Amino acid sequence: MNSTLHIFNPDNDLALANNNENYQSPASARKMGEDLAVLPAWWAQPGDAVLVPSIGEARIWQQEVAGFVPDVDWYSIRQIPDFDCIRPWGWNPALLKFLRLWGVADKVLLSVEQMKRIRTLSSRLSAVDILPRLVSSEHFCGESVYCTTEQEVVSALKLFSESILKAPYSSSGKGLRWGHGVYEPVLGNWCRRILKGQAGVVVEPLYNKVEDFAMEFYAEGGNVRFIGYSLFRTDSNGAYIGNLLATDKEIENRLCEKVDRNTLQQLRPAILSVLSGWLQNTCYRGYLGVDMMICRFPDFPFFRIHPCVEINLRMNMGVVARIFYDRYVAEGAKGIFSVSYRGDSEALLAEHKKLEESYPLQIENNRIVSGYLSLAPVTRHTCYRAYVLIE
Repeated sequence: MNSTLHIFNPDNDLALANNNENYQSPASARKMGEDLAVLPAWWAQPGDAVLVPSIGEARIWQQEVAGFVPDVDWYSIRQIPDFDCIRPWGWNPALLKFLRLWGVADKVLLSVEQMKRIRTLSSRLSAVDILPRLVSSEHFCGESVYCTTEQEVVSALKLFSESILKAPYSSSGKGLRWGHGVYEPVLGNWCRRILKGQAGVVVEPLYNKVEDFAMEFYAEGGNVRFIGYSLFRTDSNGAYIGNLLATDKEIENRLCEKVDRNTLQQLRPAILSVLSGWLQNTCYRGYLGVDMMICRFPDFPFFRIHPCVEINLRMNMGVVARIFYDRYVAEGAKGIFSVSYRGDSEALLAEHKKLEESYPLQIENNRIVSGYLSLAPVTRHTCYRAYVLIE
């Protein structure tokens, strides 16, 4: 019997926003979950199990990357035995119902009350509440207003010449709108919909961002430990593109080209303290990340840290990149970790093969020195790809 079953469910944030156990995710989210189902193998432990749509395809891929992926077992939904632990990408009511329908024992699932608590903590309201406790000096920035009525949104918009509005629950790059000090009709329609469905809207000033980064953690209730930095990129809509693969020291040095090192290093224990109190008396066990950014200002200090843009109370791509680098990449080597989509699966397969030829893997002492590696199977039916490129 396997002790831990891992599940990649990238629709988690959408399911939390919907908050209905009968929620059906859009086809794009389901496709991503299918194409990248093996992804948890990269952070699993030997002997763990991973839920996949095709055991045969997973085994073939596992042989291709033998020596890297831990010796995990593959299970289809019809073959789930009893597990001591279920580790999804994130918890939501729809996933709980799905697992119960397939016979997973209640003893390893969240209760209704526990699920409600996790969902409450997963709201952007948590970041709004925590932020003021971390903006402790002139080297930090950050303001955030949580609005529960249209009038509060109108008032908050007047505080900032340029602002960003956020739904309390949304996935990467979704649930965001931009404001210009005026409650325009289109923006008003969006706000009314979000207020009705999620009971709140977050309004924040739009900063001159120069760097996205995060601190990643592992928590068992209030026992929280730092596991590393994440330096990542997003597109103009805020959607995730990829991570830098490098040592923690390299990432810290890069951040400290703009901000004071002592300020950055003092932030870590401060946020650990805040997170420990925040998660105390909760059932949460797993990874989480706190997204941050470095912003440019016209006056001194010219670069300041926004210490709590968002809290991801779930597994996230920054943690995947951190674990992959620490386990599988030769220290000192650098590269990128990226997740991409391409509707033309034949073109994606051709691109995958070309990258394999152009950047063959170079391995020393069981670690990657250079080259390209897909972290999930790429076939004639694949549209989503997670890969690393070490140069």
